[in-house]
Amino acid sequence: MKDDFLCLFVLLLFVSCRDEDVNTSLNEEEITQFDFFIEGMVNDLKSDFEQTNIDNVNTSNTYFSHYQSTWFEAYKNGSDSQAGYWTIRIVDLDILNIEIPFGDWTTSEAFISWKDDEVVPIDDERCGFVDGRCAYSGSTSDGLIFTITSHDNTILSGTFSGRLYLTGIEFNAFQDKSNFDEVTKAAFRINYRIDHNE
Repeated sequence: MKDDFLCLFVLLLFVSCRDEDVNTSLNEEEITQFDFFIEGMVNDLKSDFEQTNIDNVNTSNTYFSHYQSTWFEAYKNGSDSQAGYWTIRIVDLDILNIEIPFGDWTTSEAFISWKDDEVVPIDDERCGFVDGRCAYSGSTSDGLIFTITSHDNTILSGTFSGRLYLTGIEFNAFQDKSNFDEVTKAAFRINYRIDHNE
């Protein structure tokens, strides 16, 4: 009797642990942990950052209505651009007056920049000095698929996928099309402000 009870206890413990493991792994991959975010899968790893509003910087998560352009950003840990970030730049598009869903980029363009050393470390000599910062970037003109799926007041949501290429930033500008990563299942939800100034 004692042995039967022990076997039953071990069996129940094994089954409950297996169920818990399955549920945890599904939740971590499929559920977004932030209200406002930019995220994507790169090399089968999820890179998801919370929308970051930088104080005293007028470009942070802003739509410039006069120029019809945006600057959206999400940083790792909510603030650290060196640890990782996503940025979305949309140019020549009046996002206040588009038909949803929107994905026709013939007269406008969307750009994505991304960096996450925990997912893809950047190990390139062109990127290792003071003026040689790098990230991975791509645009709709490079073949990136970018769709705006929802626009509710000042909350813009969408999806994107495609190749992001190693790109030099600031004084060391280059784009290396032989060095790229595929981004899949990428999405964003940004709460932005509107700047009407010229």
